[in-house]
Amino acid sequence: MIKYKTEDWRFEREYTHVYSREKIVSFSVQPRYYLLTKRQQLRGKSTNGMSGLYGALNTQYYYYKGSHADIRPDNLRKENSMINLGPLVGFQLRLFNHGYFDCNTSYNFQDYLKSTETDFGFRTNITLGLAF
Repeated sequence: MIKYKTEDWRFEREYTHVYSREKIVSFSVQPRYYLLTKRQQLRGKSTNGMSGLYGALNTQYYYYKGSHADIRPDNLRKENSMINLGPLVGFQLRLFNHGYFDCNTSYNFQDYLKSTETDFGFRTNITLGLAF
């Protein structure tokens, strides 16, 4: 249920049922440099689990396509493609043999393809996953 207002009807429609169909595809490449690994090695601790603080360059392609029915006068359709590029800092923790937790923040230049719109913004990712 959403609330929306249209100037064509000259009144505000309170709430209506909306049928949505959305598709999102994201592809990201982040060449990483793990910080403090030399320090861990000098202390005699393991550094092969890819755990710890890291700095990286975030490059990401993001595609969104959405269709929302029952919003008059026409169905609302939206399609975006964008590219993000910027520095990234994060922390990754290895969990058991094949699990990991990753949290990172980047400050990106965002270029919206098929338009002249560009901007800068922060992006934070939190991931819990499996690695083999």
